[in-house]
Amino acid sequence: MDQNTDSTTRIMAAANELFDQGGRAQFPTVDAVRKAAHVSMNDATSVMKEWRRMQIVGRRPDPVEVPPTLHDIHRAGLEALWVAAQEHASQSMANMRTAWDAERTENEQLNREMVVAFEAQAAELEHANSEQAACRQRIAELEAEAHAHLESVSRMASDLSAAHAEVRTHAARAVEIERRADELRTELDRAHAANAAQAAKDAASQTELAAVRAEMLQLMQMVSGAIGGRIPSTKDYSDRKRQ
Repeated sequence: MDQNTDSTTRIMAAANELFDQGGRAQFPTVDAVRKAAHVSMNDATSVMKEWRRMQIVGRRPDPVEVPPTLHDIHRAGLEALWVAAQEHASQSMANMRTAWDAERTENEQLNREMVVAFEAQAAELEHANSEQAACRQRIAELEAEAHAHLESVSRMASDLSAAHAEVRTHAARAVEIERRADELRTELDRAHAANAAQAAKDAASQTELAAVRAEMLQLMQMVSGAIGGRIPSTKDYSDRKRQ
């Protein structure tokens, strides 16, 4: 079964089902059949025209049977038969005209329904397009927000990397300062030791100098005693030394 035959079958079945559900009081609309059969508007319109024509033809009155009186009229004469035949033909024409008027009315109703259905479908498409546009705009906004967030994260990562580098620099400087402080403490200890040693040497020199002065004084006293002169004091010796 090709696609066109399958669509026609589904449209016919949907139309019959909707017609039965409505109590066969009113033909279903094209839009209702289209939605029930899941077909396009063009397919539904084309098949519904044929379906309505079939329904109208099916409801046409049966042809008027030749009344029994015609047999009597036939015996009365061809003229009476012709008159009855004309009446019969007129009745048939009237019946056909009634059926044609009904079909025309249905076609006009179908055309109006088609216009309404196409307008409804156009409104649905416009609404769907509006929703799609809103979705695309929201997606664009979310993409922009995500891009801005990524840039912020990148800047934060860059700042964090710079902070880590600065911390490493400060740590290296602290290590260097600590090393230099250790060196300075070592040098200071050496200087203190050297100063202490120098002070000890100076004290030893002063002690030795005092011993030498005392020994010189003693010698000078011995010499002075030997020659009967005045014994010079330590102050005198110091004054002479300064002179």
